[in-house]
Amino acid sequence: MGGIGQVVARRMLGWDMKVIYHNRREISPRPDFPCEYKATLDELLREADVVSLHMPVRPDRRRLHAPSADRPGLCP
Repeated sequence: MGGIGQVVARRMLGWDMKVIYHNRREISPRPDFPCEYKATLDELLREADVVSLHMPVRPDRRRLHAPSADRPGLCP
């Protein structure tokens, strides 16, 4: 989880939300930052009620930025 993701996660924790995340690698667990790592994006999407994506826009990630039938609430 990068810097922006960690800032957003801290805000969500302040609202007593359970925070789960997916990243290239798991961040070191810390008692003051109780976030749960998910090994795949599909696993995260199955469990999440709210998703906040923080990544550079690149051609190979285009499908993640476009609304579709399986992601009707996506706000690009």
